[in-house]
Amino acid sequence: MTAPARRSFPLFVLASILSFGVDVGLFCLLRAALEGLPARLLVSITGARAVSCVFNYLCNRHLVFRAARGGGAFESRSFRRYLELVLAVWTLAYLGTKLGVALLPEGLDTDRNVTLVKVSVDLILFLLSYGVQKLVIFRAPSPGGIGAPPQAARSPAQEISRPGRRD
Repeated sequence: MTAPARRSFPLFVLASILSFGVDVGLFCLLRAALEGLPARLLVSITGARAVSCVFNYLCNRHLVFRAARGGGAFESRSFRRYLELVLAVWTLAYLGTKLGVALLPEGLDTDRNVTLVKVSVDLILFLLSYGVQKLVIFRAPSPGGIGAPPQAARSPAQEISRPGRRD
């Protein structure tokens, strides 16, 4: 594990634990508050995930990956990519939780077991999310590579006067 990864992964875990607490806490509150609503699982997961994803983005951008290269609290490119990841994770969380609940034997689909299914699915998605955020969303741009700011064009006069130039 590289030195930056040794620093970023524990912070990622901490930010994720805090976000997880926000997500599961809101999920349980919403699920209880929406008793009897046919789409209660969907609404509970969506509401909890919306709040926790904004919290998590801000923690990851500014504390974990220290990617605040301008743009204030939210930087459009990384936030758009982060929202794409959130949408993918949300979809997989919903489908995985729905499948897990459907596989529970009759009578075992209690609130506690539904929450355990959700937590199990989320733990798998957590590991996948770290890799995507580190390698794609918040990676430092390489000089001249994808994501790097464009180099200023040099005029022909600057090219001619460049030291060490050999014609």
